[in-house]
Amino acid sequence: MKKTVLVFAGLGLLIALVFVSIPNNVQAGYMVVKQSIAAGEWNTGTAVEVDLITAPAPEWLQLMTTDAVMVEEPTEICHELRGGKYHWVGEIRKLKGDKWIKLETINGWVPDEEGAYVACAKAPSAGTYALFAYYNGPQEFFYATEAPAQDCGINEEFVDGFCVCKSGYTFKNGACSPNKLF
Repeated sequence: MKKTVLVFAGLGLLIALVFVSIPNNVQAGYMVVKQSIAAGEWNTGTAVEVDLITAPAPEWLQLMTTDAVMVEEPTEICHELRGGKYHWVGEIRKLKGDKWIKLETINGWVPDEEGAYVACAKAPSAGTYALFAYYNGPQEFFYATEAPAQDCGINEEFVDGFCVCKSGYTFKNGACSPNKLF
């Protein structure tokens, strides 16, 4: 009887050891997370969606947020513009009919450099306002017209926007290495 229990215990230990030593498959790769250069909310008013099809903006401007702000009375409106630290110049514009009319916009730190970089303007009347911006920095960053092609290593393949190790390879020490059989 002791011999049977010892055999089953040994067999169970052997099976557990086999399952513990099986290597896990790893999908190694890297991903770029795009940070918004104008994250956050308007300091006042009600957020409304912007429709650039019915009221297009000049081509050289980019809409910084998906929401405009609607105010009911003259007031100062502000929106965070993190990109201001990186040569983006914010312009707050008022929707008048199907045109975006530029307001005098002040870009800067509030309350100081330890605060937030914002774009602010005085809304002269009730209406809809949106934050647009343009880049006014070194031009060498804008020579490419599209993102560069993703170059994967010799033991990698491009899958769903990531470089991953090919079958039979494991990501180790910063590179895809062949799986060890023993």
